[in-house]
Amino acid sequence: MKRDAKRVAYLMNHMEQVDFVGEVVSGVNEGVGEYIIPIEIGSPPIAQHVIMDTGSDLIWVQCQKCQQCHSQFDPIFDPARSSSYTEIPCDSSACDRLNGKQDCDHERSCSYRASYADVSESKGTPVFETIVFGDVRILNMAIGCGYTNKGTFGHQAGIMGLGAGPLSLVYEIPVGGFFSYCLPSRDSQVSGSLVIGKEAISTGSVWVSLLSSIKNPSFYYVRMIGLGVGGIRLPISEDIFHLTELGDGGVIIDSGTTVSRFPKVAYEAFRDAFIAQTMDIPRAPGVDLFDTCFSLPNTIDLPSVSFHFWSDIGEVSLVIPPRNFLVAVDNMGTYCFAFAPSPASFSIIGNIQQEHIKISYDTVGRTLGFGPDLCM
Repeated sequence: MKRDAKRVAYLMNHMEQVDFVGEVVSGVNEGVGEYIIPIEIGSPPIAQHVIMDTGSDLIWVQCQKCQQCHSQFDPIFDPARSSSYTEIPCDSSACDRLNGKQDCDHERSCSYRASYADVSESKGTPVFETIVFGDVRILNMAIGCGYTNKGTFGHQAGIMGLGAGPLSLVYEIPVGGFFSYCLPSRDSQVSGSLVIGKEAISTGSVWVSLLSSIKNPSFYYVRMIGLGVGGIRLPISEDIFHLTELGDGGVIIDSGTTVSRFPKVAYEAFRDAFIAQTMDIPRAPGVDLFDTCFSLPNTIDLPSVSFHFWSDIGEVSLVIPPRNFLVAVDNMGTYCFAFAPSPASFSIIGNIQQEHIKISYDTVGRTLGFGPDLCM
């Protein structure tokens, strides 16, 4: 604990004294598996609800007049009614960061295109605009005004990118590269939090190494080395989780993915070990991408599940509580093992496994902390 307290003191002395604290709510009741952040945009400010995403950088919302827009609960933002709206010019550094100059020669306007793993995308005009996040008003924030948006955004106005790229909210404002979030249960009416600034760091966290990929620079990779069941680390090769110099493989921690996924060899070893220690629990048919489900009685002892990582002090482990690895799929007592095989060589730690854990990011020191349950 002394070492942990010293680390917090060090971090506090090396960051800007600026705090942004906002609310995070589950999107399950609104038809999405991600988490939602309420913000306000423009002058006068208009309420917009956006999906929190650590796997992308740009903040964008749908804008009038849409060429192709999905249905959303909030009124679509109208730039013509905002006195703080300014389009980003072609000769600006912000347009450079967006790689948005391809249309400049013939239209003389910067553009953006944000693409996502599920083939969803948003295209439109990057602008400087005023954003209200929590109790803080941010002037001249570079965001996207989306005119062509298609994919699985539920009924939300857009995306808040918190990724590792230069247009992320974390990098656009002076907070020293520190942020944290605490996700409430997906079926909860209670709010969690997103904190950007000095309050993001707390004592009691387990700190692990953050890695970068030249292939996917916006993603946060953690140095995972294994999986455990029942207090025993499984004999899975660390190479399965290795991030190569070319940017292949690795383990991404992502707020925008719901279910954690591991390469097939690792997933099957993990699943089979869990099944071997739950032979006395009645099985149920698989549901959707879950192939291992159970009919659970009201009270039962379950084996622990753990993730194993490498840190600057050696191997550390994170024990996952049962509510983060068994999810209810109906009202009849059917619960499924909340993991799936990855269709590729990389792994993803999804938001189900992150619930009720304070996840702290030190993007400068390249570490990530798993803290105690502070989401209640």
